[in-house]
Amino acid sequence: MLARRSHPLHRLALVLYAFRAVEGLGVRYKSDPSRPFASQSRQELDTVQFPTQTLERRAGDCDDLTVLLASLLENLDVATALVTVEGHVFLIFDTGVRPANRLGLPLRAGWLEERAGTLWAGLETTLLGRRRSFLAVLQQAAGHRRQRRVFELRTCWNEYPPVVLESDRQPELGDLRLAGAGQELERLRQKLAGRVARAASGLQGSAALLAQARALLQAGSFGKAAESFRRLLQKDESFPARYGLAASLAGQGQLAEAIVEFRRAERTAPDDQLRFQALLALAQCYRTDGNLVRARAFLERALALNPAAGYDSRYRPLVKYLTTASAGKAAAIDQAPPFFQMMIEQPVD
Repeated sequence: MLARRSHPLHRLALVLYAFRAVEGLGVRYKSDPSRPFASQSRQELDTVQFPTQTLERRAGDCDDLTVLLASLLENLDVATALVTVEGHVFLIFDTGVRPANRLGLPLRAGWLEERAGTLWAGLETTLLGRRRSFLAVLQQAAGHRRQRRVFELRTCWNEYPPVVLESDRQPELGDLRLAGAGQELERLRQKLAGRVARAASGLQGSAALLAQARALLQAGSFGKAAESFRRLLQKDESFPARYGLAASLAGQGQLAEAIVEFRRAERTAPDDQLRFQALLALAQCYRTDGNLVRARAFLERALALNPAAGYDSRYRPLVKYLTTASAGKAAAIDQAPPFFQMMIEQPVD
């Protein structure tokens, strides 16, 4: 598994392992013989199993399996949505990767859709137990594009409270088999490495090194990215290289070192917009490290340069947190800055 949440494959890996774990428990797709979803009219109601019932029976139709996987992924903090098309239900999930950083996702563009600033991918749950590759599972879900309705679970929860199955009985799960999930994840990493290798093609000298360093950063290869940015800094001091080094260190969770480099980047920023980016990154690093006093101080300096940022949807979660948080809130252990995706997509030329 990927250790840090800042890695672009983190959520994709969670979905992969969750899918293979459910499959490893013997859960399979089985059409409801009495009321198959595909044959129902608009006036009919379908009976949907609770996740525990599906686990106990080791089978379910498309809606049962979708509810099971969605429940599991939401417990792993992966946002999901149920999608209905004619005669079918499946789910989509938030990869956590922003469109500007799509290089970090080794998936075809046609398999992804943008929702609220991040890229989402589909999951075809009826392929459980069919011995299909994880990429094939994503690809088949991407084929359902027309005449569909999307219900994001976290939005639905505001209107429909959770329903709990009144039973003390827990399903017997037995041994868990992940059916080669590790090998599939390694293949995804290799595809990602290939994208990085092609990122600097056609460029030479410092331009090629900068392009490669940025590609490594977006792809989550933070250690290699830091090495490349340091090589650039040995040749010439520049804001893009200094900022990139700081972001690479933040991606590795080395917040103290990242703060030092972001402060250097802020001092060398050629204009207020780039200085704003460095100050905002410093605010986020201090917030993640649990030092809210310093986080608020750098946020105030950033907003003084760009007051409109306080109303920008990209920065609103950070601004809201730091303006309402109590001094007792703890540091986000083992978590890179929550807006890390925005940190690495910034145009730092």
